[in-house]
Amino acid sequence: MTLRTIALCALLLGCGGTAAPAGMGPRDAGPDASRSVDAALPLSAADPCLSAGFHFDGKSDCDVVRCPELTCKCPGAGSETLTFEACVRGQGCVDRVDCQVACSTSARLSRMACQTRLTSPGAACSGDSDCSTGHCRQESAGKLCVDLLGCAEDAHCSTGFTCRVSPGALDAGVASALGSCSNGSQGSVCYEDAQCKYKLCSGNACAGGRVSDACKADEQCASGFCRTSTGNTSGYCVSGERGAGCSDDGDCGSGLHCSEGACYGSGIGQACDGSSDCESGLCIANVCRGGEPGSVCLEDAHCKAGVCSSGRCVSGGVLSPCAEAADCNSGLRCARQVCGDGSAGAPCSSDADCKVRACVRGTCRAGALGDICDAADDCESNRCADPAGVDPGECTSGAQGSRCVSPSNCTSASCSPQGTCN
Repeated sequence: MTLRTIALCALLLGCGGTAAPAGMGPRDAGPDASRSVDAALPLSAADPCLSAGFHFDGKSDCDVVRCPELTCKCPGAGSETLTFEACVRGQGCVDRVDCQVACSTSARLSRMACQTRLTSPGAACSGDSDCSTGHCRQESAGKLCVDLLGCAEDAHCSTGFTCRVSPGALDAGVASALGSCSNGSQGSVCYEDAQCKYKLCSGNACAGGRVSDACKADEQCASGFCRTSTGNTSGYCVSGERGAGCSDDGDCGSGLHCSEGACYGSGIGQACDGSSDCESGLCIANVCRGGEPGSVCLEDAHCKAGVCSSGRCVSGGVLSPCAEAADCNSGLRCARQVCGDGSAGAPCSSDADCKVRACVRGTCRAGALGDICDAADDCESNRCADPAGVDPGECTSGAQGSRCVSPSNCTSASCSPQGTCN
């Protein structure tokens, strides 16, 4: 005779060490599989403890009660005897066992799946957030992260998960060992590529999908972008985000394009290969340009103001950079590489660049009293008190007390040693 005892006293179970109350001592849960004491116990394919024929009393306190030892004497070869004793916090003692179910060959794996629930305290939960993977489900053995536990069928896993059994544990399609719940996500148990979300099973764990993971098609990447080079049938996953590597536009997300091996947007300053890559419609020297003043250009048509000067867009207005008169708006002059209107203070290279009296040291001057000057005709008074050396002179009236450098600067023809007209 074979005696198999399931004495499931673990941290989760909290089996007490006190004596059992009256009526709770060892009892025979059923003399044989054909005559079960609890043949009418409710069964549930999604609850392995119920489908294995176990019933919890729902009231025993695991800290103070010693649960009854229940025995099933199974018929058949070996005359196997099963003994059960377990307590689950919040669910109480296993107080009834359907021996006909427990002894059946078909219930063996469900019994094993139930045992994983009774001996895995780390699987207890109050909600999905307590589970590292899968869902928290209420079963007869309590609220458990069922997808972390062994399974005998898909129903033992939560929605979206499948029970994967090792091919080595299958005999003519029938499992001889528990499997694992898997949803095909990264790290889930697998035995072939097709069982994984991204069609890659490596070392019995689903892989792939992550940036830099190997791939052969876009569907094998979480981003939806598999980068493959010309002539190769395999490549690696890329994010498709701005700055990510790419081999063509198909490797880049919405609104992005592939240029120089990386994904770029279409805004000004982004890399480009053609005008269609840019919102502005201007791709110059492989960069999207806006045509605003200062933007790189090759011709006037590349600029909003219609003026391209020395490879840069300019406005053509006053003080706009220029290389020739054509770079300036109508009525303006190009002097000292700047567009000017010839008014007082405007840049100039010669008197011809000025609307006012003269061009003095690169600036148009009206020649009013106090203006700088280099010669008498730079001044309206026709008098320039111009000292020797590099300092500019000053337009003077020649009246008594006005500045002078020589007698000719004064109407009196007399300049004092102090530099004023007498």
